[in-house]
Amino acid sequence: MKIAGARAVIMQQQSSGIEIYIGAKKEPPFGHLILCGLGGVFVEIFKDVSFGLVPLGKEEAYSMVGRLKSFPIIQVPGVKME
Repeated sequence: MKIAGARAVIMQQQSSGIEIYIGAKKEPPFGHLILCGLGGVFVEIFKDVSFGLVPLGKEEAYSMVGRLKSFPIIQVPGVKME
């Protein structure tokens, strides 16, 4: 990420909840990809990331989250992804 005149970006540490990673990447010749995963060490060490091609609908987004190995950690008991 480039911010004019900035040498670093400081982000506040999350004090509670579940950290989720969401990103985008241009991947020729396919176009843009959306990436998601459980944040922190899960995405960095375990490489637990799911990809989807843009444009991405609601069903595909839910499918991406459901394909994560870490999905049981993200899943809220009693809440269905619809």
